[in-house]
Amino acid sequence: MQKYVSGFVLTAVIIAAVLIFGPFGLGLDNDCRNTILREQPSPDGKHTAVLFERFCGATTEPSHQVSIVAPGEVPKAGGNAFVSDDNHGAAPRRDGSYVALRWLSPKDLLIAYEARARTFKKEEHVDGVDIVYNSARDN
Repeated sequence: MQKYVSGFVLTAVIIAAVLIFGPFGLGLDNDCRNTILREQPSPDGKHTAVLFERFCGATTEPSHQVSIVAPGEVPKAGGNAFVSDDNHGAAPRRDGSYVALRWLSPKDLLIAYEARARTFKKEEHVDGVDIVYNSARDN
């Protein structure tokens, strides 16, 4: 006697696998590479804000991202604080980026970015650091 798996059960198993492992667990993130553009230590030396360019293959545009990490740590995944792209070249770069970092205090970070950039992530708090944002057109 031959048993068949219904389409419903097979679909449920596939959905469960994707939810459990996610796209990164399935190896889809392996082609991404981070290039550090700037590292800015906090005034007390307890955190480092890292601005980096992330490139994930020929079918995607590079993005500029910011992670707040421990001193000496290098981001291996996407940014934990800020993620943006240049909106197909609409955001002009200055000194290699359209994003700038400045610590206002040991626990307050300013992320300034060109207003024409597209933003995908803007966290307000990461690892005890409060983040404020400023966007302006760079003519």
